[in-house]
Amino acid sequence: MENKQDIIESILAEYPICEYCFGDTTQIPFSDKVLVICETDCKRYGHCWACPPHAGNIYENMDKCRKFQRFVLFSTVWEVSDAYNLDACAEAQRSHAAMTRELREQVEKEEQIYSARTRRLRNERLDREYEKICRIYL
Repeated sequence: MENKQDIIESILAEYPICEYCFGDTTQIPFSDKVLVICETDCKRYGHCWACPPHAGNIYENMDKCRKFQRFVLFSTVWEVSDAYNLDACAEAQRSHAAMTRELREQVEKEEQIYSARTRRLRNERLDREYEKICRIYL
């Protein structure tokens, strides 16, 4: 039987993913120092929905991430006619976001199938064990 990582890798293979890796969330060096860098050095701070402060409270976001044991990180490459054309870059970002949503939906669907299959196999194994116990006592 495939494990969850194998299933996710097979799904990733269907998309224009440049590179990806799996990891354990304990490997992520969470730090609020990133927020200081954003506030002092980044021109996008306060101007982009994906950046502070619009991206939410950094401590709450770190806690949300820590609730997961594992993660998959991936990148995509989208060609644009001109890297200084903000509309073209925004369209590439929208394409990436749409693909990410679609990929997530597919992984969640496969997760439900995987969980159901795992429950079924576990129940079948328990049924066999129960039958053995019943034969011993009958």
